[in-house]
Amino acid sequence: MMTVHRNREAFTLIELLVVIAIIAVLMGILMPALQRVRKQAASSRCLSNARQISIAWYSYMSENDAKLVSADPFDEDGWVKNPMDLNGNILNDPRSSIIEDQDEVRGIEAGKLFPFVKDADVYHCPADKRMSVAGSDVWRTYSIPHCLNGVPKGQTNYNRQIRHFDKIPRPAEKYMLVEEADMREFNLGAWGLGTREWSSTPAWWDPLAVWHGNSSILGFCDGHAERHVWADKFTKERMDKLIAQGAANYGIEPPPAGQTEDLNYMLSHWAYQPQPLIR
Repeated sequence: MMTVHRNREAFTLIELLVVIAIIAVLMGILMPALQRVRKQAASSRCLSNARQISIAWYSYMSENDAKLVSADPFDEDGWVKNPMDLNGNILNDPRSSIIEDQDEVRGIEAGKLFPFVKDADVYHCPADKRMSVAGSDVWRTYSIPHCLNGVPKGQTNYNRQIRHFDKIPRPAEKYMLVEEADMREFNLGAWGLGTREWSSTPAWWDPLAVWHGNSSILGFCDGHAERHVWADKFTKERMDKLIAQGAANYGIEPPPAGQTEDLNYMLSHWAYQPQPLIR
């Protein structure tokens, strides 16, 4: 008697359900790990970006008799320029039209630091997913504090800033690059902080970006960069609030009592003169 063996060509319903359940469990395990890897990769890339820009900033100074590049994109000698259209026209007013990534890139390429870092991607952190109040991407992540040659001649506080490198006390401790969360079409001007040469009340001014969990990347005046972990909930909450509001005018905002550690850090590492801390 011949036995007929039938080839099994399909899973049963129970087997399919078991396979689907196993895949779901694996995905539940793998997805958080993949998200952590992505965040770590973005943080590492941002750290590399900040280091390259910091070195470029230092190199410019070294080749220009210790003169600092302008921190103001409106300035003729700005480290970057404001966005530019295809005809080379500067787009200074973020309310006048939609600013595209390529407009920002053209402004970056026209800046004084681009010959030292000839890659516009270096000016953008992968974790920076901002959409401006006008609904377009914002490309440039980084800004330079206004105390580092960020105040043009003829303006208030022109003489209350550093324009030459030899006037920076302990350069390795003073930051020259921050991640900024400006919600206009591009990071407008230099990065501002409520310091004593500008304000009687120490306070946050321009929005500090916190793209990397509870930390941000900072570049320093000696050319190094580091990841700084923030201590106060308010630091990230303020950024989240301003992004949610699509704020275009950030005002002056002191931190609440008991959440002054982060602002004190930024004050103590501000390049222009020692700053009084909040007690």
